[in-house]
Amino acid sequence: MVLDTEQQGTVIVTSDTIYTEDNDKLELPLGGSINATTEEFYTNLARIKKMQSEMDAKLIYGHDLEQIVRLSKSTLE
Repeated sequence: MVLDTEQQGTVIVTSDTIYTEDNDKLELPLGGSINATTEEFYTNLARIKKMQSEMDAKLIYGHDLEQIVRLSKSTLE
């Protein structure tokens, strides 16, 4: 999901495509059956990274508790 916001600019919510920052930065495939193959994960990861670059977007990961805590604190300050 792509959101254009006034305060944060363009944001891509990765949902189940990229669970956490580690999945993104370390290119760690997700476990379980979320992707049919490991290659599917890498294809999806590349697509999101391309979108991020083209849109100069921030990513919000689908299941990253540490990011959620950081974002919550930044909006409260």
